[in-house]
Amino acid sequence: MSVPGYLSYFSLIWGELVKIQFIGAIAAGVASLAVAVPAQAFFYNGSTAGQPTWNRPEPNGTLPPDTLDSSATSTPYQNLDFLVDTSGSYTISALTTGWPMALFLYENSFNPTQPLTNVRIGNIDGLGATNPQFDFTLTAGVQYSLVATGFFNDDSGTYTGFINGPGQVTQVPVPPQAVGTVLLAGLAAIKQRRDRKAAVHKSMKN
Repeated sequence: MSVPGYLSYFSLIWGELVKIQFIGAIAAGVASLAVAVPAQAFFYNGSTAGQPTWNRPEPNGTLPPDTLDSSATSTPYQNLDFLVDTSGSYTISALTTGWPMALFLYENSFNPTQPLTNVRIGNIDGLGATNPQFDFTLTAGVQYSLVATGFFNDDSGTYTGFINGPGQVTQVPVPPQAVGTVLLAGLAAIKQRRDRKAAVHKSMKN
């Protein structure tokens, strides 16, 4: 999920703090969110323009949505899969570039052909609907899917957002930059072990 520009965030991958550079001109957007952005928040960004469409649910307050919205039967969507390493209450927020947006959270799995299955909460931010947000208790190790979508069928565009709570948020799958960094670290560790074994073997022969 990316748009042109630059954004950095930190993610704990396999016990190492890895700095990940995201392509996305979203720093200004995140800074202008209606709520204060915590320093340790996980930032995300994307665009629903040109994405697949679905019949989105209708938000149901703090309860799981149980009805499909008849005015949004073919609206573009984009989803972000993630995990947290600490259970607790998390704030999930998004901000659009001016188009009305809805935000939904799914637990375990997300299937756009079954919009009411596994959905836990949704939000549309009042009349403007450009800054949907909700708090939800997440469980460590459980995969969640955050779905960004339009208010009506013709609503789409770029957006930014953050997830913040007591634990570390990790995108699933891990972004390619992080995979590359961790892979290089792993290969370096393997090389060091091989070098040590070779040195020990050489000393025994001498």
